[in-house]
Amino acid sequence: MAADFDTIKYMWPELILVITAALIYVFGAVFQQGVRWGIFALLAFVVAGFTTYRQVTCEDLNAVWLVEGPLLNDHLGLVVRCAMYLVGVLFVIMVPRSETRELTGEVYGSLLLVMVGTMLVAQAGNLVLLFLSLELISIPTYVLLFLGRRSVSTAEATTKYFFLSVLSSVLLLYGFSFLYGLAGTTSLVEIHGVLAAGVLNSESVIYPGLVPIAFMLILAGLGFKIAIVPFHFYAPDVYQGTTNLNAGLLSVIPKLAGIVVLTRLMLVMAPALGPWAWQTVMVIAMATMTLGNVSALWQKNVRRMMAFSSIAHAGYMLIGLVIALAWKSGPASQDAISAMLLYLAVYVVASIGTFAAFTWLSDEDRDLVHFDQLAGIGTRRPIAAMCLAVFMFSLAGIPPLAGFWGKLLLFWETVRSGLLADEHTISFCFIMLAVVGVVNAAIGAAYYLRLIATMYFSAGDSETHHTGQRVVGAGMAMLFCSLLIVAIGLKPGQIIRTIEKASRAVRLGPRSVENNSLTRSPAVLAGKGYIVQPVSDGLKR
Repeated sequence: MAADFDTIKYMWPELILVITAALIYVFGAVFQQGVRWGIFALLAFVVAGFTTYRQVTCEDLNAVWLVEGPLLNDHLGLVVRCAMYLVGVLFVIMVPRSETRELTGEVYGSLLLVMVGTMLVAQAGNLVLLFLSLELISIPTYVLLFLGRRSVSTAEATTKYFFLSVLSSVLLLYGFSFLYGLAGTTSLVEIHGVLAAGVLNSESVIYPGLVPIAFMLILAGLGFKIAIVPFHFYAPDVYQGTTNLNAGLLSVIPKLAGIVVLTRLMLVMAPALGPWAWQTVMVIAMATMTLGNVSALWQKNVRRMMAFSSIAHAGYMLIGLVIALAWKSGPASQDAISAMLLYLAVYVVASIGTFAAFTWLSDEDRDLVHFDQLAGIGTRRPIAAMCLAVFMFSLAGIPPLAGFWGKLLLFWETVRSGLLADEHTISFCFIMLAVVGVVNAAIGAAYYLRLIATMYFSAGDSETHHTGQRVVGAGMAMLFCSLLIVAIGLKPGQIIRTIEKASRAVRLGPRSVENNSLTRSPAVLAGKGYIVQPVSDGLKR
């Protein structure tokens, strides 16, 4: 009972957001007009953030490690939780009034639930909670896609995303069933321990041949969510058919949650995976970044271009997973995870800022969707053009912006892994991966520069002028993200240190557990692969 109560106590921030979302759903159906439900959503994020701050500074909570609970209360979960407060605020203020005229409560309530699902994904230490958290992201996203602009293209985009998300959930759940069958438990820590024991003692795992099947099913299920080859085909059509706000949500939330879950699960399975695992991911990474960048070159729709761009960036991020799976343990694996998470963080900021700029440059009657609509923006809207240029340069990896550090660290870790590898074949694979990544970065810079050239060097037509009311919150989000990109680029030390702490939490075994009155006996814990140590200062649970 004590562990259950501590779990509930630790989840107060998520409970606050869920309760607020439920109230907005209920009362939004009654008071559809005249109530600013967005203000309540913003207040919920403020209260949840303050609750998290109190938890971090509370010594009683820091002294508890929920060994048998469903949560992994580590630094990764804390970082993602805090990031979601910021991301949630940005998306709430970006919502145009045209999307909330009839169903205001549903829009803001769904946004709150999407953020809660992402927060729980990063903290889930149990397959059941992990699956439910991913569905808590997907189901409200269906609602948000449906509540966009009412058109045939929107309905088509929503339908495609719905059926393919259901398929990805089925594949993922089937993969989870194999993990449960192999380990006899749904705990990620215990699954890691069982698979590691199976490597040392083949009799511990009855059917080791099932591990590759679980690996491929999980990779396919999460591959749909992060849009990697060959599971990417839905993304361009869905981005094109929905609104700028929803396209921004799709480019950020599923990718963030998917990368975190994929990394954690792959490292849980790492002891039972052979060289074929990192080789498979390496091929997928090279195909994903190449297809995404090359396909984006000839796009005339800005949302389709950003869809292929997001596919390419998913390929870049997989490079870190390739290195982590190849080394399995040690500083090289840890540094690769840090580089991947840093790349993910700067990608999230730049993507939110880009779609915030698109939203601000749109009006009530017409979305900004084509390159031609950007012509002359550099003269008519110089601040928006400057912010968009910052985002494009960052996504391209141009110094001294934040995206430069993400690409630099990721490619550096790839080259270093190639130089440290003992076998010539492995060394060649990593060097080739780095070369393919650099070439793709150059290809990607071409279409980002084309967008910038359209803004500054193409004459705008009078028909492309937008005279409707603009979304002030989208402009604020655009300015904030551009300043954050520049600040991280000039002083990346703090975020790099934070990401390094979070990356150390991705690995689940062997796991440090505080030896206090609420934990199980040291002998039992040691038998499950834990390291029992005294309680130390700092954020420990």
